[in-house]
Amino acid sequence: MRLQSKELALQVGSALDHPTAKGDKRERLLRSFLQNRLGSMVGSTKGEIVDSRGVSSQGEYDLIAFSNEPGASIATDDERQLVRVEDVIFTTEIKSELKSEHLEEAFSKQNKELVQLSRFYAALPSLKPLLMLKDKLSGEASAQTMDKLTKAGVGSWEDFESIPAIPNFFFAYKAPTIETVQKYLQFPCVDAICALGSYTVSKQGLGLTSQTSGDVILWGEGDDALGAFVHLVERSIDAHRGARMWVRPLWERYFHSPELHRREADKATR
Repeated sequence: MRLQSKELALQVGSALDHPTAKGDKRERLLRSFLQNRLGSMVGSTKGEIVDSRGVSSQGEYDLIAFSNEPGASIATDDERQLVRVEDVIFTTEIKSELKSEHLEEAFSKQNKELVQLSRFYAALPSLKPLLMLKDKLSGEASAQTMDKLTKAGVGSWEDFESIPAIPNFFFAYKAPTIETVQKYLQFPCVDAICALGSYTVSKQGLGLTSQTSGDVILWGEGDDALGAFVHLVERSIDAHRGARMWVRPLWERYFHSPELHRREADKATR
């Protein structure tokens, strides 16, 4: 991975001089690098995120990694896609040069857009014994959990039960010092920062907002920064897959089904 870090840096150095062309090429380089390692079950794209209520992130992400389900991409336009929020594993902003204002904007702008997105799930049989145990310990816990999963929804930037928050990474080819950026890791929507050839840092409890402390983890320095970034990608994929052992996304919310509405009505009258 250290050698690949050097090779990626060389490829970046040969990018075109025009700012827009340079930025586009550097985004494609990282997407290509990751896609070769994500496998067929995980896709990556540039685009926006939408939930089943029709609420969109509005802002475009340089890279969205998502579970490559048949219906994950609702719409495609050239290299850009509109991805269902339940499928999203992590997002990444790619910068030629990361500046403090980029990190501040992630909190002030993206947080306002993405906090509106909600994910909806149905409990699998494996979760039900745990919910029954919760009831014994604290009364109406299972009803509250089911209401959250199916009706209220789980926010994009919160973790609930086994469902992780969606982490947002920054990947930069040039960045400020660790001391400069670490304060921004206290903000929502800034979960990890990789500066190629320099460092990779993240929050404690990545994807677990309820367990996040003020401490920052230094995962790798120098040419180990890229390997550390890939490690955080792997952790995010594992957490997303782990949640599917307990819940399934309510894909049926993305289309109108008379049959499903009839079933819900039957349940309500029992």
